[in-house]
Amino acid sequence: MLTGIPAAFRYFTSPPENWSMPAKTRVETHLKKLHLQELFSHNAGSRLSAIRFRLNKLHKKGGIDSVRAHLNEELESIEADFKNSWAAAMYRAAIDSDWFCDGGFSET
Repeated sequence: MLTGIPAAFRYFTSPPENWSMPAKTRVETHLKKLHLQELFSHNAGSRLSAIRFRLNKLHKKGGIDSVRAHLNEELESIEADFKNSWAAAMYRAAIDSDWFCDGGFSET
């Protein structure tokens, strides 16, 4: 995640250490050749726009903890079917960021 206004999500590969070099190279090549970094970032920006109102409301009511709890619930739902999706990665990054959970999602 890139901090700043507006918040943005940047995608990159992070294969497990136990993967072979050809497998690591393959996943990196797929991400670049298929322009998945741009696609996933665009999708994340659209998702953020769709949830921004709710996050602002939650933040006003319960602060950082309320936002993080909501994001965790959403992540749990997403991971039930799509553990390695761009959306799951977006929510994991958002949850891990105090900056984001404390209002970084806002446009102002």
